[in-house]
Amino acid sequence: MRNLIGAAVAVLVVAGSALPAAAGSWTFGLLNNTGETITGFRTKEDGAWSGNWLNGKVAPGDEFEMDFGTAEGECVVRTQVTFADGSYFDYDVDYCQVSNLYVYDQEIRWD
Repeated sequence: MRNLIGAAVAVLVVAGSALPAAAGSWTFGLLNNTGETITGFRTKEDGAWSGNWLNGKVAPGDEFEMDFGTAEGECVVRTQVTFADGSYFDYDVDYCQVSNLYVYDQEIRWD
């Protein structure tokens, strides 16, 4: 009986600790580590690109606070970054692991 109660408490503790994360949203810092201004940031879902998540531009060396407004859906999302010179690239990003998203020339890294 003690083992059953202990297991039930452990499940409640784990479930309770997961609730705030599920209720939150994917928020992270977008850091521009390139020599170009970032003008576009789009994600791909169901085969189509989203609208631009940026409401401005991110100059070289600047940071922009991103908030997707949800933490639901697939963790790994194809992401496109567009620059002021018209160049762009896309990259698979695991948003469940992102605190900061670092944009480099042709590459995105995160921590």
